Amino acid sequence: MATRRTRLRAFESLSRSVEIRAVKARVSVRPDEPHGVDPIIESNAWLELHGTADEPMKGTRDIEIHISAAEKVHPGVGPPACVGAIIQVRPAVSVVVQFPHLDFDRLWPMATAGRLTHARFTVVQPHYGKARVLSLSVSGAAEE
Repeated sequence: MATRRTRLRAFESLSRSVEIRAVKARVSVRPDEPHGVDPIIESNAWLELHGTADEPMKGTRDIEIHISAAEKVHPGVGPPACVGAIIQVRPAVSVVVQFPHLDFDRLWPMATAGRLTHARFTVVQPHYGKARVLSLSVSGAAEE
């Protein structure tokens, strides 16, 4: 019996630089109550960065980058392995990424002090408004 070969699709990646113009920070806490078990407290912290890309992506230059903290961050299934996802491209490109707690804790003071001014991300070419994020960096200066 012949076996069927699966062909790996080649992917085209795009990089965009973003000038961050606004930062929103959010922390929430709530009880997580599974039935029949003592409740535990669950907390979440999010950063939402709003900015403008240097080049449009699918006709959109407005970018929203949502960053949250996670206990363990696993790269997405590949190929290629990814660190996050674009979940929509209109009306703004919405990028969602999780950072390990240690790195998120380094990022939080920079964001709340207004020191995050630039970001750069690389993604696989968006398809139907979705894409894999291959890398993301945020900083206080433009990257070359």
